[in-house]
Amino acid sequence: MHWFHGGVKTKWICPALLGTLSAFQAGLAAGAPWGRISYGGKYDARLPARLRAVSAASSLMYAAG
Repeated sequence: MHWFHGGVKTKWICPALLGTLSAFQAGLAAGAPWGRISYGGKYDARLPARLRAVSAASSLMYAAG
């Protein structure tokens, strides 16, 4: 049985990955200076309000995943 066919590893890999993505997006939404490593690196530090709102929505969607 392969690990990606509902094996034990997928029971913790998927939630861990979604949780990490959700936390990262929540940090961006809260104003963390991670603009350089997100959204193509266009912003050096804090994202503008419009993209922080997008990150907040993304965080919620990842958390619901």
